[in-house]
Amino acid sequence: IQHGAGIKIVDKLHKPLNGALNTLLPNVKDRITQLVEVRLALEPENARHAAQRGSAAALKMLKACHERFVAAESFEAQVQADMDFHCLLADASGNRIASLLIQSLSELLQTSLTHGYNRVTKDQAVKDHAAVLAAVSKRDADAAAAAMKAHLLNARDDLGIKSPRR
Repeated sequence: IQHGAGIKIVDKLHKPLNGALNTLLPNVKDRITQLVEVRLALEPENARHAAQRGSAAALKMLKACHERFVAAESFEAQVQADMDFHCLLADASGNRIASLLIQSLSELLQTSLTHGYNRVTKDQAVKDHAAVLAAVSKRDADAAAAAMKAHLLNARDDLGIKSPRR
C-alpha cells in the first residue's frame, strides 16, 4: 500500500523465493535434489489431509486435472497438468500454508518436471497420480500418503537422483 497509489494486488508471491533459491543454490541439480527432499516431507501429508478434508468440489477438480494429464499430448501440457495436480492436492488439503509452499516452489517444480520428462515418459507419473487420486477419493488417508510418497520416490528415480545414505 502506498499513499495516493492505492493497494497493489500481487499474485506472484513465489517470485522472491525462486530468486533466492537461484542465488543460494546456483547448481540446478542441487536445487532439484533438495526440492525432492522438501516434497517428500510435505506432499505425502498434503495427500493425507486431502483425503481427510478435501471437499467434493476439490476432488472433482483433481479428477479433471488427472484426466487432462492423461490426455496431454504436448510436453508443455503434460508438465502443466502434473504441476496443477500437485497444487490442487495441496489446496484440497485445507492447509493454506502447505498450498502456498507448493505454489512458491512452482518454478523449481516446473524445472524438475521438465528434467524428469526429458528422461522418461509420463506413464509412471500417470499411474502414480491415479493411485493418489483413488486413495484420496476413497478417503483413505494412509493410502493417499503412501501413494504420494511412492510417486515422489519414483520421480526421484526418474530424475536420476540417488537416495541419500543412511
